[in-house]
This record gives sequence, C-alpha cells and structure tokens, in this order.
Amino acid sequence: MSTRKFSAEQVAAIIASTETHRALGKLYGCSRETIRQIRVGKIYRDVLPEGYYPPPGPGDPSCERCQEWRGEACSLGFPDPIEEGLGFARDCSLYAVEG
Repeated sequence: MSTRKFSAEQVAAIIASTETHRALGKLYGCSRETIRQIRVGKIYRDVLPEGYYPPPGPGDPSCERCQEWRGEACSLGFPDPIEEGLGFARDCSLYAVEG
C-alpha cells in the first residue's frame, strides 16, 4: 500500500500551475514547503516528467540571462528551453552571460 499523498497527475498539475506555493498548499491540504519541494524536484522525482528542469533560482543559470536569449526563444534555435524550461541553461554548453 502506497503512503504517498500525491498521484503523478497531481504532481504534474502542481508543476504546471501558476498559483503560489501557499495557494496550492491550501488546495492540496499540505504545506507550501511541500509544494516548493515538488516544484524544485526534491520530492516525487520519480513521477516528474522526463527531462523536467526546475525553474532556475536567483543565482542559477537561466536561459533568460544568456546572451543568446531573444525574449521567448534561443537565437541558436535550441528548442530545449521552450520544451523543458528555462532551467535548461544548467546543461547548455553554449550558455554565456551577457557582459
């Protein structure tokens, strides 16, 4: 018997949601910290979508901070940021900060 609180579908909904951690915590009956840990991939990793990259933190590489980012897409034509999220920059060998 599983002791997990969330199904794979609920985890996907949490990740896709634009609601705050606090609002989702109220909705799902858990703490905002639990929601945060799901979103950054610390818990429920085994049910996260393949290739999931958590949103970049303030000091993390982000496609938006790369000199090749053009508003909504990479000027080099990489589809990865659109498909996998802006945290893809952590794995991009061509990532370069402007300046």
